[in-house]
Amino acid sequence: MQPQTQRRPKRFRNAPREWHHHHLLLVLSMFGSAVLFLFVIIAFFATREPSTPIHVPKYFAYSTVLLLLSSYPVYRLSASFEKEQGRQIIKDLLVAVFAGFLFTLLQVAGWAEMNEAGRGLDNRSASFLVILSGLHLLHVVAITVISTVVMYKVTAKLFSPITKLVYYTNPYQRLVLQMLTHAWVFLHVVWVVIYLTFVTVAG
Repeated sequence: MQPQTQRRPKRFRNAPREWHHHHLLLVLSMFGSAVLFLFVIIAFFATREPSTPIHVPKYFAYSTVLLLLSSYPVYRLSASFEKEQGRQIIKDLLVAVFAGFLFTLLQVAGWAEMNEAGRGLDNRSASFLVILSGLHLLHVVAITVISTVVMYKVTAKLFSPITKLVYYTNPYQRLVLQMLTHAWVFLHVVWVVIYLTFVTVAG
């Protein structure tokens, strides 16, 4: 007979609590990244030549659709934890990892398309798009790797009834999923801003 996990009272789950230092570090990192992306975008507008055309690869459009479609699975990670839906957590993390891997391939294909169109790093406007997409991709790769590690650990914890009980009663495990959600949503928003910025200028 499997042990039953004890749910925390709703009023306790919703009670305000101090920020964990890992969560605070994530927020500060996202703020620093946002400032970096904003600085590069401002530099682009400050130095670009309006007469120079910008080629936005079709693969970047596919990347945008991919991230938008993968937003909901990562958004419901915390809810799946509260409902103790271990399989759903693993599925959602798998979607995030697969989306990150496919996004990487689409970005590389997009850079190749820009190079074939003669809009590579030798083009000033195009170079900003490459730099921004490259910085964003580094963030995506990092979060994809972290999501893979978390997925592996969650799978191991849910294998045994004992470790499963410990997992669901540990508030830090919920915080880990929350931080992953925040990181992925942040990267989704940043990419949409980058894509729309260059599509608007190109149009």
